[in-house]
Amino acid sequence: MIYIDDICKFHSIITDLKDSGVSVHLYGNSTECFSGAYAGFDTPPNNTLAIRIVALTSVGTIYCNSFTKLKESETVENAKQLYNQLSVTNAQVSYSKDSGTVTIK
Repeated sequence: MIYIDDICKFHSIITDLKDSGVSVHLYGNSTECFSGAYAGFDTPPNNTLAIRIVALTSVGTIYCNSFTKLKESETVENAKQLYNQLSVTNAQVSYSKDSGTVTIK
């Protein structure tokens, strides 16, 4: 299992896998939310774009857990475009560091 926290790197890897003929199935979501742990406590609510995607491939599982501050508008728009290009099936996904497992609901 590969864990990635950058949507740009994730998009690049998935694109390369698909171009190589690897079977890739994507599940996840993109939400605007507040997360003090990632954004700092001096920023307003709903200030973060959170993207969580799991890629089930014939060569392994890849989990993307990307957070971008909404005030970084160019970065946010780029992340949204990359997310849309991936054609992700909408689902709630999570990763457990303790067990190393991914859950798709």
